[in-house]
Amino acid sequence: MRGLISIVIGLAAFAATPAMAGQWRVAAMTGEAPDRIVFLVDVESLSRTADSVRFWTQTIVERSTDAQDWDRSVTFRQGNCADSSSAILQNSFYRSGRELETDRTARPPVLHQPDSVMHGVMRAVCGREAWVTDAVEDPEPIIRAFFSENPAR
Repeated sequence: MRGLISIVIGLAAFAATPAMAGQWRVAAMTGEAPDRIVFLVDVESLSRTADSVRFWTQTIVERSTDAQDWDRSVTFRQGNCADSSSAILQNSFYRSGRELETDRTARPPVLHQPDSVMHGVMRAVCGREAWVTDAVEDPEPIIRAFFSENPAR
């Protein structure tokens, strides 16, 4: 994770014009190369009233697979800080920078277990855990650079 932080801080000043507006922060990372996944939250989108929170997430996966043909998703969520649950309200999927589809079907809330990555994301958006990185406007090229500079060993 320290390598990712260094890459994000070092490359943030050189990031290209953002593909999508926002101030994205890494909230969590999971997996081992070549199957790493980075979870980001747009801190500008955070809107909280009591225990209810709405926010955009971006998930960047190291590689797509036959079972999962996308390598990035951008998701609008509504969460509950009291029980660490969230519901997907909208989800867009991308591969190689191209949008594959957008699903605007709201999903029922999912309770995120303490050992899940989304539980960590909820802790960050609810202010119970620190962000992994400072904010960057366009994280995809930075995360992709981290993946390529830190291959499987």
